Amino acid sequence: MGEVEDECHFALFCKYYTNDRKILNEKLRLEFTTKLDCHDDFQSIMSSSDPKLLNVFSKYILTCFTKRNECLETGNNITRPND
Repeated sequence: MGEVEDECHFALFCKYYTNDRKILNEKLRLEFTTKLDCHDDFQSIMSSSDPKLLNVFSKYILTCFTKRNECLETGNNITRPND
């Protein structure tokens, strides 16, 4: 709580997206033998030219943005983790 929602926080640490991040990490582990759990992983994915990897990551970001927007529209607290 009280953290700045920059791109690293959004993708790596925000508790609101924990379940989505677990799904992403499972896909990354199975398809690319990688994971997203530190800044180096984030930078590696963001600088990748692999269209399949970028597609998987883009879907994760879209899912998170959709949840974020729904939460903001309803006035719910985005700092709560998924139940």
